[in-house]
Amino acid sequence: RDDQYTVAPRIVGLSLAKGKSTLWDSGLNVGKVIYDESVEDIIQRRTARVYMQSSAIGSSQRRGAKVDIYLSANDALVDSLRLLADKDAQRADAQRRKDQLAKQREADSLAALGITNIEEE
Repeated sequence: RDDQYTVAPRIVGLSLAKGKSTLWDSGLNVGKVIYDESVEDIIQRRTARVYMQSSAIGSSQRRGAKVDIYLSANDALVDSLRLLADKDAQRADAQRRKDQLAKQREADSLAALGITNIEEE
């Protein structure tokens, strides 16, 4: 059922707190939190941002699944990967809309034939 799944949000570029909150809002849990070598002290841990996440942006995930978060204090790295993540998010969103349109067209075609009680997989 669709309500058992959610879409992995883009958390790349966010702080740890905002990344966690975004995952929770999407029905996902936080897995491992991993800092790269640029994070050398507690102050950098507070300012580090997500540069990678274990679940592909826009991918279908079972609610409650864990997403690992990778953080860095290297702003150039985070910003460059955030731009790539934004493109991935746009592609995933376009594909999701395309899939929904195809599903709706199929349902409309079946309804036109008088077939309305098809169970979804």
